[in-house]
Amino acid sequence: MANDIKDMAVSLICDFSFGEIVRAIKTLLGLAVSKLWIHRVVKEYELDFGHNEGAYGYMADGTGENVCAQKRRKELRLIGEITRYGKLIIRSAVIKPYKSCWDRDSLVEILRKRKTQRPLVMGIGDEWIKQATFRGNPEAVFQRCKWHVLHHLKWLFWNQGVPKPLRREVFYILLNALKMRRGTNFTNVNKDIIRRKGEYLLALARWMDENGYMEIGNYIREASLYVFSVVTEELPAHVRWESSIGKMERLMRELNHRIDIGGVRVSEEGLLRVIQLKCAKITNAEAWKETMKFQPGIGENEINLRKAS
Repeated sequence: MANDIKDMAVSLICDFSFGEIVRAIKTLLGLAVSKLWIHRVVKEYELDFGHNEGAYGYMADGTGENVCAQKRRKELRLIGEITRYGKLIIRSAVIKPYKSCWDRDSLVEILRKRKTQRPLVMGIGDEWIKQATFRGNPEAVFQRCKWHVLHHLKWLFWNQGVPKPLRREVFYILLNALKMRRGTNFTNVNKDIIRRKGEYLLALARWMDENGYMEIGNYIREASLYVFSVVTEELPAHVRWESSIGKMERLMRELNHRIDIGGVRVSEEGLLRVIQLKCAKITNAEAWKETMKFQPGIGENEINLRKAS
């Protein structure tokens, strides 16, 4: 019996050429490496997009430290890591000077401190990085965003001394306005209802401003923009509530979906849009104006950033 099995194996092997056997072994090893061994390996992908005047670059940890405010060659750098399933996840995207102002080791250390393999998804309460999970379920993202909104508002109400009856009333309004459980595809929902709910939240934010709760009003306004930009992204543009955070979340999600094992398959235009939105969100507006005063040639970069903001 053993000899029969041995003869059968030898005959099967002889049917294939040596090159085919080597390729099969390499394929199996590649799958094993991508699915089992490669875990939390930091990869860097760089794309030089030429000369841009007056562009800002920021540290990958989102601290807002200005590392590039002069006219010089810029590079776009994506920082990502490969999960155990072989999928590259973008962790950050930064504009860096041609002459490096920070080294690779510091960036790698920043990535390792996050201690997560979850895809990057923007969330409420975080300007740049939010370690939330997106596993192809838009409803889960919406519910998580709603939770972030309400959770942070509880702290704001307590911090600013909002009376308890008013707190209950505002939370009742918010829960009704955010009571949508259909994810991003609202094909069966009346669009007027969505529009009224968004306007309701913005009216509530204005009311909080008028009563002296400026921080709460600003937060409700930003949260409503973000949440409704996520849940209504499939709707026509005139019924969307856009914000730079919402746009960033969708762009980063789009980038993560377009990336396969073996390379980055993302257009240069898409990457630049991500960077422009990132800079527009983090850049201090007054510092930006002061810097641009001393630069006679502004070029298209500032125009794009203004549109993104």
